[in-house]
Amino acid sequence: LAPLRIAFNLGTFPVVVKEALEVMGLIPDGRARAPVGPLDAASRAKLVGILKEMGLA
Repeated sequence: LAPLRIAFNLGTFPVVVKEALEVMGLIPDGRARAPVGPLDAASRAKLVGILKEMGLA
């Protein structure tokens, strides 16, 4: 679980959770509501990498 905990530092908690759930195929749209913005491309790539390493994506 440590890598997943580290992933929460990539952005705000709701953004990371929603984007992770989208990557995992559990929700259709991982965008957070305003005023919170999405993860940047580099952070999203790191999140996807972490989820893949953990076998979650």
